[in-house]
Amino acid sequence: MPCEVSATMSAYARLVDEKLPGRIGGLYLSGSLALDDYQTGRSDIDFVAVSDTALQGSELEMLRRVHTELRRTAPGPELDGVYLTWSALAAAPVGLSVPYCLRGRFGANGDFAVNPVTWRLMHRHALPLRGPAKPVVRDDDQMLREWCRENLRTHWGSWVRCARGYGVHRLCSLTRELVVWGVLGVARAHAAIRTGDMISKTAAGAYALDVFPSRWSAIVREALAGRGGDDRSSYRNIFARRRDLLAFTEYVISDAL
Repeated sequence: MPCEVSATMSAYARLVDEKLPGRIGGLYLSGSLALDDYQTGRSDIDFVAVSDTALQGSELEMLRRVHTELRRTAPGPELDGVYLTWSALAAAPVGLSVPYCLRGRFGANGDFAVNPVTWRLMHRHALPLRGPAKPVVRDDDQMLREWCRENLRTHWGSWVRCARGYGVHRLCSLTRELVVWGVLGVARAHAAIRTGDMISKTAAGAYALDVFPSRWSAIVREALAGRGGDDRSSYRNIFARRRDLLAFTEYVISDAL
């Protein structure tokens, strides 16, 4: 692991074992770390923590203290993760509300990251820090594909409509960060529908260059350059880039659906 990830996760493990001794029996890295696409200084630490039974009451307050303390003492990559039980992992991710951490901040219940994407990553790619190397995880290929289609139709479709309107979404769509997020995000979902697996953001860019028509190559390469930390843009102006971003996103959604 990168040194800053190792330091942050070691600090997290010490705190959680101090506050909740014996309760977190499984701890796994997911996301970019599991997919070998971690970008120092830009990527978060995605994790899944597992307990025998659901955490309750005072235990949730202890978890809140863990994440508050971690944000204060370990100014490294932010944590994004969920707290599940072994039985929840072995079942379909439907109708669950669980403790979570988003951008380093703890929430006692919510559906953040409770979806077939997290389950697929846990089944095929997760890196174990503690617990079984191959935990029992419900893996449903049809559910993953259907979830990705719905995510493209609702989440990404809504984002494009807002970006074509007025207000903050329209302004944000002019930034390079949104190019990386949008282009590689929809390409990952398309790849999952087409191949049945979750790939990294960088791999999604390579996939897009291979699968989609060449007229989209410029915006895909722009996203890949941003993902890799290259600040130089190949576009003469941000409005042309924004036009390609939104058109590409609409194309991928339409093709996937």
